Amino acid sequence: MHIDRGASLGGVPALAVRDFLRRYAGPGFMWDERRLAHALKLTSDAQRARGVLDELIRLGYVVPKDGGGERLWAVAPAAARFMCARGGARLPREAADNLLMKLVTRCALANGTRPFAHWIVRLSVFGSYLTDAPLLGDLDVVLETEPKDAIVEKQMARESARWCAARDAGRRVSEDNLYGWSEDEIRRFLRDRSRHLQIVSPEDIGRLGIEARPVFERASSPS
Repeated sequence: MHIDRGASLGGVPALAVRDFLRRYAGPGFMWDERRLAHALKLTSDAQRARGVLDELIRLGYVVPKDGGGERLWAVAPAAARFMCARGGARLPREAADNLLMKLVTRCALANGTRPFAHWIVRLSVFGSYLTDAPLLGDLDVVLETEPKDAIVEKQMARESARWCAARDAGRRVSEDNLYGWSEDEIRRFLRDRSRHLQIVSPEDIGRLGIEARPVFERASSPS
């Protein structure tokens, strides 16, 4: 499945909706309409956010969940093909090879010199890169991370410090994402503004049974 760059879903770019579903897919993941609006930058336009949700419901991509009185939603199995869809111009094989080499280098930098709150445990590639196709949709990778501190309180303080540093630097951050910012920060560092890189979680491909090949692994736990 391929998504055109100009395609929309509920009046919002379809690729942005796809990325939201990728992030919040998997067992135990539930979210409310407010989370959807925040992720799609529609916090000031509740009507458009509701329109996206209505379209996701119509397509069968989300299912309602009981949140103890609060209406929550979860990604449905029917959304699997949409979540794996690629968009934009095709990526030549040679360009994909170069992008992957750069990505592996940045993984080493993230673990070595950057003050992130998580370690990169493994990076794996999947999708069309594992075929012989000369033109790819995107470079699809799976990012596995783990906290730098085993003690929960220390890890929470580390993640909060990264969020505060971003806020003080003038970046747009939300208190809703206080403890998710640190992992988002790593993804942004790895992506480095590339339009041809899609980063998903292990839960995404595990649930869908997709094959992935490791290209970077942390050799040992840092002290």
